[in-house]
Amino acid sequence: MRNVKPGDIVCFKSSSRLKGILGYHFGIFVGRGYFIHASSSIGKVCISKLKKFKKKFVSAVRVF
Repeated sequence: MRNVKPGDIVCFKSSSRLKGILGYHFGIFVGRGYFIHASSSIGKVCISKLKKFKKKFVSAVRVF
């Protein structure tokens, strides 16, 4: 998570409503420790602290 830069796509493990199925959740890192994503639990697009999702973090990808 240290080398994540603004504009990078971040990926997290996500629990599925179907038991035993692992899903993924994506967002865009905006800088200063925050990323933007569509939250299914809140029902809207929001900005969250990346640190809050540290345990579920999978990877970050830079698109050129």
